[in-house]
Amino acid sequence: MFLGCSKTIKEVSEFYENGEVKIVKYYSNNSSSKTLTKELQYYPDGKLAYQKYFEDDKPHGEWKFWHSNGNIWSEGYYKNGQRVREAKVYHKNGQLFFIGKYLKGEKDGEWLFYNEEGVLETKTTFRSGKIIKNLNTDNKGNK
Repeated sequence: MFLGCSKTIKEVSEFYENGEVKIVKYYSNNSSSKTLTKELQYYPDGKLAYQKYFEDDKPHGEWKFWHSNGNIWSEGYYKNGQRVREAKVYHKNGQLFFIGKYLKGEKDGEWLFYNEEGVLETKTTFRSGKIIKNLNTDNKGNK
């Protein structure tokens, strides 16, 4: 009985003009195919810009992005190529910009949007990606 042997291949696919690595891709390689499993992109100064995971060449798993200052910019999840679960995006100063959920690739449920000071500005309710309710707040987070 023969079991296929799989190994991980690291491939630098792009460089910046200054010679720094821009994009690194990781592949799972077995005897019959080469499949993308992970991708990293860096800023010209070498800081991580994003980290993405794949399964069967489709987005799958946690994806994270960072601002150039090192603060988290965005975090979310994919399953079989579709956005799922909770997503968060942050202002460059580190304050939460918005939070909401995806269901089968579509925005679903209540999404909360904040200004750079962390004050709630808008509550938007989605169903299957369509806005069904939108409430703006005053500058103090009140309806």
